[in-house]
Amino acid sequence: MGLVKEGKNIDEINSELKKSLEDDEVEDLAKNNLISRNVADVRWIKPLLLSLESELTTPAKIITYDVKRVWLEHILPEKWQSCDYWKERWKEEEAEKWLNRLGNLTLLDKKLNKSASNSPFPIKKDIYAGRRGYPKTSFELTRQLQNYNNWTIREIEIRHNQILKEICNKILKL
Repeated sequence: MGLVKEGKNIDEINSELKKSLEDDEVEDLAKNNLISRNVADVRWIKPLLLSLESELTTPAKIITYDVKRVWLEHILPEKWQSCDYWKERWKEEEAEKWLNRLGNLTLLDKKLNKSASNSPFPIKKDIYAGRRGYPKTSFELTRQLQNYNNWTIREIEIRHNQILKEICNKILKL
C-alpha cells in the first residue's frame, strides 16, 4: 500500500484496497484479523483507518493526506507502565491483550501524537479536543473519543466493535 506514502487521493487508495481484497480473497481473513489479532503493526491498518476516516467525514470529497504527519496513536499508550494513571487502571495481561487491537488505535497528527504520548486519558482527550493550547484534531475517529469517560477494557471493546462494524459496512462491504 505505497499509495498512502505516494500521497494518492482517498479514492485511489479505496480502489486499490478493494482490488487487493478481491484479488487475494482476503475479505474473510481481513475481518477475522481485525476481530482477533493485534493489528497495530499490520502494514494496511493505517490506509484502512484513513479510508474509514474519509467515509465518516467527507465521502463526496477527494482527500489527500500527508502521510508523514499521520500517526497511528495508541490510546492506552505502548509505554503505559511509565505513567501511574495507567498502572493504577490496567493489569499487564489486559494491557497486552488490548494494546495493539483496533479499538485502542486512532489517527492523529504527528505533533499531537507526540504531545499526547503516555499521558493519562483525560489529558489525551483534552489534547484531541484542542484544549490545553493544542489545535483540535481533524480526525473524526479521534474526535469520537470525547464520548468516552475512561479508557477501560469495556470502552475499548465497545469502540473495537463499532470500528469493526463501520469498516465491514463502509469499506469492505461485508
